[in-house]
Amino acid sequence: MIYDLELKSKVKREFNGQSVIDYLTGRFTYKTKEEWLEIILSGKLLVNGEKANSEQILNENDCLSFVFPNYFEPDLNCNYHIIYENENIIVVSKPANLPISSNHRFFKQNMTALLRNDTHVDNLNPIHRLDRETSGLLIYLKKKFDKPYKLRKSPLLIMKEKYYLAIVRGNVYKSVFSVNVPLAESNIPPIGYKIIEAKDGMGKEASTDFVKLGNVDGLTLLLAKLNTGRKHQIRVHCAISGFPIVGDKLYSFYGKYYLKRFNDEELTFNDYEVLGATHHLLHAYAIKLELPEHEEKLVISNHFSDEYKKYLNLFFKDESKLEQKVIEIIGNKNPLDL
Repeated sequence: MIYDLELKSKVKREFNGQSVIDYLTGRFTYKTKEEWLEIILSGKLLVNGEKANSEQILNENDCLSFVFPNYFEPDLNCNYHIIYENENIIVVSKPANLPISSNHRFFKQNMTALLRNDTHVDNLNPIHRLDRETSGLLIYLKKKFDKPYKLRKSPLLIMKEKYYLAIVRGNVYKSVFSVNVPLAESNIPPIGYKIIEAKDGMGKEASTDFVKLGNVDGLTLLLAKLNTGRKHQIRVHCAISGFPIVGDKLYSFYGKYYLKRFNDEELTFNDYEVLGATHHLLHAYAIKLELPEHEEKLVISNHFSDEYKKYLNLFFKDESKLEQKVIEIIGNKNPLDL
């Protein structure tokens, strides 16, 4: 996708009094100071519609704008599906490899931009997160809940339970089990944001329940229930338990393939053959919503990537039987009793 990308930034109160160049270099670090100076000198950067000066002092609510001509975004799969909608929320099924929001590379091809454009609701925002490679259910808030008050303060409370499907390496023998291992960021270069098992008394509590749905050819299909919502929680809990998720570049094979891509090397066909998939096979499958007036609703996403379907077909030829099995597990008061 090639297009003229217009970027706008409205100056917030905390940046009042900064110069244009200090504002740009402090907030938009994807370009160096020298590159921003070159753009300003070219006359392409505007402040309130007028050509900017690098030492010009900014005031609150000033608007900076700049057009990147012929901006290139690699084409992504943008075929999302709306699963459920009411006056407050929209639940979508996000395809794998589609980022949730702009990441200084994908300004048009991200879930939030697409949904805002298609619904014409500019203030839509997700109330939780999914990794870029994770597919499945994601909830957007259309407007704040009128009642009860606790939902205005924390819309996340409508998510009573969250379930994921994970295809992992190895034969998991236990039918049901829990992983209760606190997690923390490693803060170790070159990937300081990698999540690891926390040392005693450190990190944040993290708990995941697992139910085995099947074993085939050294692979296992797991249903994972999140009891806490930590970054990369399911991926890490699977990896440290000895069964990393198929296709996970960061938490399998010692992160070799994530590091390769981190160093701007293209992954090869052989690399993906080893990984087993071009994206990790984790799918946000079901969410039990507890809506105002005590209405409870279960939403499910059967929208899988072609790669995911190929593996899923090893376990369930008929996806309706998978859905029936999961609904049965969710309906049980304590899935770990199954």
